[in-house]
Amino acid sequence: MTNNDIVAEVRDFFATVGYSGLILPNGWFGRPYDNLFGLTRSEASEGALVLELDGQLVLTFAGEPQLTSTGRGLRLTGFSGLAWDWTEFGSTASHHEEFASGEVELVAPMG
Repeated sequence: MTNNDIVAEVRDFFATVGYSGLILPNGWFGRPYDNLFGLTRSEASEGALVLELDGQLVLTFAGEPQLTSTGRGLRLTGFSGLAWDWTEFGSTASHHEEFASGEVELVAPMG
């Protein structure tokens, strides 16, 4: 599956569920199943995949990740690096983290 295919799948997922929770390689971002984010931008190239949530949470995957359905959402694995850039809600404080490996999950809301 190419990065363009992944972007198409992620867009379809958000078109169906509207919003999702986010699990990073180091755990949930925000409260599990409570903090929900919408897809505001998605881009793909041969060596990178960018997903932006709520206009201020940016996941930049290096390489060509693998995408699988989990039954409750989507899981991205097998990337060669991940840059995680986000700005605090209601603030201008920005953060940057990098992960060499792991997995990211987009989790559909319960209900």
